[in-house]
Amino acid sequence: MNPESVYPALETHLASFFEGHAREAFVWPAGPLREVLPRFKVVRFAPGPRTIHWVYASLGAWEVNPGEPRGLEFFVIAPSENQVHVEFLAMAAHYHLKQKLGKWHSFPIGRPWLPGSQLDHVLVSLPYPFGSELEVCELPEGHVHFLWLLPISATERAFKKAHGVDALEDLLEAKQVDYADPMRASVA
Repeated sequence: MNPESVYPALETHLASFFEGHAREAFVWPAGPLREVLPRFKVVRFAPGPRTIHWVYASLGAWEVNPGEPRGLEFFVIAPSENQVHVEFLAMAAHYHLKQKLGKWHSFPIGRPWLPGSQLDHVLVSLPYPFGSELEVCELPEGHVHFLWLLPISATERAFKKAHGVDALEDLLEAKQVDYADPMRASVA
């Protein structure tokens, strides 16, 4: 896929979906990501008509596999404005570069999602809060999927490994967790 056409299409896709939300773009200057994905950035959407939360979305993770007709981008739903979410998406993109992430993968963050949180892992999930309208960006030469990086606890990740992702999702839904709450209790 051609970066000159993909980046504008992805930005238009996000801007259209989050119409009415103030947005700002950021780069994460630290670490090795800039060397391997030099065009990578994160777009932050303020609360607005679609959601009361902040949404941070990656632009550039798709270039992990630039020759393929499909790519992945990621987003996180956040309780507040915080640069840590830019770092979080940069870390996920770098992890994707090394591990080739996909739906239902989970991985450790290496620290709590936010200070005081017990959520120190991530589940790569479908964008349930926003649906397929956000998930798929069709392009002339392929498509890009936006997947949700859902912060979870180590015990929730262990539960997923033991019982499967459907069981974990059922448990999260049954407990009606607030996915943007970094202080939520673990359901497993």
